[in-house]
Amino acid sequence: MRAILHQVELKDFKTYGGKVLVGPLKSFMSVIGPNGTGKSNFLEAILFALGAKIDELRVNRPGELIHKAATGKPASKNAYVTVVFKHDDGTFSKFRRLASRSAQEYLFNGEAVSLGRYLSELKNLGINVKGKNFFVYQGRVEEIAVMNAKERTALFEEISGSNEYKKEYEQLKVEMSNIGSETQSNFVKQRTFKNEYKDAKLMRKEAQNFEQLSKDLVDKTTLLRLFKLFHIDEAYKIHQEKKSEKDKLLEEEKSTKKADEAKLKRAKKSLGVAERALASMEDQVQEKEKEINKKLPKLLKDKEQLSHIGKKISTAQLSLQQAQKAHEKHADIMKSLGRELSKVEAEQQSYENQIAEESISQGRDVELEQSQADEYNELKRQAIRSSVSIQQQLETLTRELRAAQDQIDCKKRKYTELEIKIKQREHEKEEEIKRLEKISAHILSNEKELEELKERSISATDITVLKRQMDEMQHELNEVLSELRDAQSDRNEHSDLNRKYKVMQKLKDLYPGVYDRLINLCEPIHSKYKIALTKVMGKWVDAIVVDKETTARLCIQFLKAQMMQPEVFLPLDYIEVKPIRDALRSIKGASLVYDVIRFNPSEIKKAVVFATKSVLVCETDKEASQVAYETYPDRQLDVVSLDGIYYQKSGLISGGMNHLVQKSKQWDEKLLNQLKERKEHLTESLKSLAKQIRLESESNVSLEIKGYNTRIAVMKTDVEKTKSKIASVDMTLHELQMKLQDLEPQITEAEREIQIRDVEIKRLDRQLRFIEDDVFGQFCQNIGVANIRAYEEGGLRSQKERLEARMEFEERKTRIQNEIEYQKTVDTEANIKRWSDEVEIRLEALAKAQRAIEEHDSFIATDQSELEQYKEQAANQKKEVASAKQAKHELEKIMKSKCEAVHTLQQELLSVESEMERLINARRLLLIDCKAEGIVIPLLQGDLESLAAGRSESTSETSSTASDIVIDYGDLPDNLKNIDEEIVKENEENLKHAVLSLHKKLGSLKVPNLRAEETLDETSKKLRETAVECKESREKAKQIAENFERIKRKRFDKYMDLLDFVSEKIDSIYKGITQSNSAMALISAENPEEPYLSGVRYDCIVPGKACKPMEILSGGEKTIASLALLLAIHQYGSTPCLILDEVDAALDNTNIGKVVRYLSQMKENFQTIAVSLRGEYFGEVDGLVGITRHLQDGDQPKSLVFLLDLEVYPRDEE
Repeated sequence: MRAILHQVELKDFKTYGGKVLVGPLKSFMSVIGPNGTGKSNFLEAILFALGAKIDELRVNRPGELIHKAATGKPASKNAYVTVVFKHDDGTFSKFRRLASRSAQEYLFNGEAVSLGRYLSELKNLGINVKGKNFFVYQGRVEEIAVMNAKERTALFEEISGSNEYKKEYEQLKVEMSNIGSETQSNFVKQRTFKNEYKDAKLMRKEAQNFEQLSKDLVDKTTLLRLFKLFHIDEAYKIHQEKKSEKDKLLEEEKSTKKADEAKLKRAKKSLGVAERALASMEDQVQEKEKEINKKLPKLLKDKEQLSHIGKKISTAQLSLQQAQKAHEKHADIMKSLGRELSKVEAEQQSYENQIAEESISQGRDVELEQSQADEYNELKRQAIRSSVSIQQQLETLTRELRAAQDQIDCKKRKYTELEIKIKQREHEKEEEIKRLEKISAHILSNEKELEELKERSISATDITVLKRQMDEMQHELNEVLSELRDAQSDRNEHSDLNRKYKVMQKLKDLYPGVYDRLINLCEPIHSKYKIALTKVMGKWVDAIVVDKETTARLCIQFLKAQMMQPEVFLPLDYIEVKPIRDALRSIKGASLVYDVIRFNPSEIKKAVVFATKSVLVCETDKEASQVAYETYPDRQLDVVSLDGIYYQKSGLISGGMNHLVQKSKQWDEKLLNQLKERKEHLTESLKSLAKQIRLESESNVSLEIKGYNTRIAVMKTDVEKTKSKIASVDMTLHELQMKLQDLEPQITEAEREIQIRDVEIKRLDRQLRFIEDDVFGQFCQNIGVANIRAYEEGGLRSQKERLEARMEFEERKTRIQNEIEYQKTVDTEANIKRWSDEVEIRLEALAKAQRAIEEHDSFIATDQSELEQYKEQAANQKKEVASAKQAKHELEKIMKSKCEAVHTLQQELLSVESEMERLINARRLLLIDCKAEGIVIPLLQGDLESLAAGRSESTSETSSTASDIVIDYGDLPDNLKNIDEEIVKENEENLKHAVLSLHKKLGSLKVPNLRAEETLDETSKKLRETAVECKESREKAKQIAENFERIKRKRFDKYMDLLDFVSEKIDSIYKGITQSNSAMALISAENPEEPYLSGVRYDCIVPGKACKPMEILSGGEKTIASLALLLAIHQYGSTPCLILDEVDAALDNTNIGKVVRYLSQMKENFQTIAVSLRGEYFGEVDGLVGITRHLQDGDQPKSLVFLLDLEVYPRDEE
């Protein structure tokens, strides 16, 4: 029975305030309205009433669905939506869903029902809430078209309802798998127990055979033990006799050796006394030489000082002469300036007298009567009143002019002062340059004299150079010895150092292709990398690098032949090396281990890369962890920290600080041999130099050379200081010149401003003159002058000229006085006094130095005489030491032969004792083995129980234990007793072979099981139980398979009902929408047997185009394809209505028309309600739901709904 959505009632739902009734609704309707008016809220209201979840309605809580009240008005407590469906028979189904702030209620036909009942009633109408077969969200259309096959399968399962059986299907499938495994396990157990039953039958026969062989083995083993013990006892008796003979011979040799030792001791004592006396004499010679050598530098220093003082005296005397000349020149300058100043002052006084005389003689040219004077004063006041503003401007400009003039005068004074300072600095610079030239000339002359002196003193210079080389070598030797002591401090911890060194030397000598150990060929660029490098290289650090694989094999053969410890080799032509990954060098905070190693020669690069790989090294453990695991998201790196924590890309992390610190000392140990070689080389070089140097005083020429060098060094230092001073003066000159340059534009600007003001003053003066001419015109005619200014300025002009003359005199005086003040600052007398004092001091120092040289010469001569005496005594003592050494050497030869004889006897005795000890231990071990194995040995005396196992006894310990045991050899056949040694070994091998043969036979047999019967019963019982379990598992598997097939069929039928329906309908729907018979739409399952386990293919052929994948279709084509699929699914199950939210957004006008026409044709089959903003769509529907926004003052905006029935309008009146 068909039903349609007839009416929608909303109360306080979102933007719909109060109660809103929308209906009756037509079969083909459109919802229209501006954006933001509530169109989507209207569709969400229908969804809400049809059971949609809260989070599908763009809210988080039910309370957010309630319309918000205006400020000051009561808020609604709940919201509800009611949808009414009308059936073909005229009946109605009414669904209401109510939401409060904390709960929801469901009503069906006015009756409160549960959510399950509510959804069930909706499902009876064909509305699948979960599958949303009645609603298409905005923007969802294209997503449906481009769903992948799996997603379409999930959609079809939801719509068809086949997912109801999904859980039970999967559970039964798992049970089928489990029961199959259980059945197989039972079959395996049954087969195993059958095999065990067969094995139990063979145990009894094997036990009998085993017992017989065991008895034979005990008899043969007892005979073998008796045979060995008998011949051990016989050999022990023979070695006892040999030991007695060797002891007697050894005592005789020792007594002879003791007498020779006494003679050698006395000879050594005599030699020691002679050598100590010689050492004492040599010490005296060395001490005296040291005293002479200590005094020689002092003598040299005094002679250098004497020469230096002489030069200083000459320089000081020359400087004194120059200072005196400068003082005389300065006095002349001061006198000249004084005369010039007196001359200027006299000229100024003469001018002042002349002015006074002119003033007296001139008087006034024009005399006025009293009435004319009154008239002049009145007219003057009148002129002032008429020109008061001009006068004020003129006074202002005049004041500004004076201020500007004062400013420019100040700047000119500064300018003059700067010029004076510049002259002073230039003069100072000239003096320093002259001094520099003088010192440079002295240096050149001294250097020339030094070269000439060196040409005459080559031998003395060679001695000096040799002594300096000897001092440098001695210093280097001391450093090497210190390093050697430090390196040897840990030698006990690395006792195999010498062994490795000797092995390496032998291999290098034998085979040219051997380079060295890897640790000796490379080293870290900094000591902080030692631990990390040790960790990364691992076992390769001591590996021997060779050029070829054949060289490595030859080395290995040599080590085996010499019975040396095995070594690891790295043949450069054999090892496979991956290239260094250069990209790792760009990682911040990390470096390649390869990059922190220095190695030599370059040919071993391949071995270094092989040992270090592309491992990175970081400063800290944290940085290493980050670089290893976070640099690349898809893979890890090999990284090691400085403290040896190694993060490998396999996930393994390793470390061990103490072990690595101990092992990293190998990098220090490799220096030990180098230090030894360096020590030997330096020692030999020192001996060679000592022979070349003659213990004699250095010549006076050498002293003079040192004196010249010292003076040249001092003068060069003076040159540097003078250059520095000149540079400082240049800098000061530059600063003064910059200041002077800054003042020049300022003075020019001030003069320009004065000119501007002067022009303005002249303009105002002309205006003032015009006013005065107008006021004083008649008065000037009466007194007979051209104008009033001729009367007033007669005295003013002469006054101005006098002022200018006075200023000129003052400027000349100021300039001369500034120069005098500067000359006063130049203290030439102090310079004369300073150099005079310097000459006196140097002369006193010269006399003192001469006295010191005489004293040192006297002391050195005395020491030289004593040194010759000491040398003569030492030479005589050396002869005595040589004689004593010869006597000692002869006695040592005799003693050596005696020691060798004693040593030979001791070795032979030790060999006999060792053999006796071996025989005792062998006898004891045989007896302990017999005791442990339970072998009964016939005894005449003693007990095997008294022997303690696991302890090796000495001869004395054994005499009270194993030697107390006397064995009865009566059971031993005579043919095995008195026989030769070769026959003994042959018989022993035969007995061992017989015992071994019995052992093999017993080893090939299994130990018999005494519980064979019980095992057989247990196996039979297990077989019966397993048969029952197999039968039960088969029945259970059959039942599960039947249930699985039943559920599978139900799921398949439901799924295929929808798939077949859609497959049948979709092509006609797609053709109807596109209005083209060339269009084609196909739906097919990828897995026909169980389609819900695979995907669903959906292919469309657009009219006029080739078949293309759905993903590359245009937006409009995807929308058409999606609508076709949605309409096909919608028609399945007779869904009462189809709600679309702006599905035409991606369609052009033509496609919209096609969709509208198709939906209009199908309105008799189902109801369509769509939100659309396109006139091409809503112009073709039967009715419109218009939604707008209404807003009042102080109220919340509300959505208003209007219905318009378009069926009342003819189609031709659009």
